[in-house]
Amino acid sequence: MAEPQTEPTAPSHLDPFFRHESFESLARAQGKRPATRLEDFQGGWPEDQLDDGFEEALLAWRQGQAG
Repeated sequence: MAEPQTEPTAPSHLDPFFRHESFESLARAQGKRPATRLEDFQGGWPEDQLDDGFEEALLAWRQGQAG
């Protein structure tokens, strides 16, 4: 006997995940403001991740040596 087919349920428009917000609206909701100085974009990699082996693993993968 075949299983009864059910219609998929549409996501609730009340669920925040499915709201269609503009970038400006999302930024405002998160308390973010536009960057006004070039220095705001400068920075580096987190200190605790500088020597995490990523570059070596990437090189090995590119050379076909990755496990």
